[in-house]
Amino acid sequence: MSIIRITREFSFEGAHALGGYDGKCCHIHGHSYRMEVTVTGEPVTDEDSPKKGMVIDFTDLKKIVGENIILVRNGLKNLNDNPTRRYGLSNIINEYLANKKDISA
Repeated sequence: MSIIRITREFSFEGAHALGGYDGKCCHIHGHSYRMEVTVTGEPVTDEDSPKKGMVIDFTDLKKIVGENIILVRNGLKNLNDNPTRRYGLSNIINEYLANKKDISA
């Protein structure tokens, strides 16, 4: 069976402030974020499955990303509320995914 790869783009808003900074970014302000998620795997081969040929349903992927990454990790939309913020948003997401054994919906 061949391996296929799909990518979906997500966007979300987040706010933060740069503590100890002497410029205008010391005040809370927001950014728009864009994130691409790529899933690689073997497509479903079950002839009776409505998802035949898919590695993951885009609806399922949207739910997984929304519940596990965007909403849970960024619940209040203030990135300063995250205790691991010093590592950066991309590292927070990578850490979450690395510790997740099965992210199926």
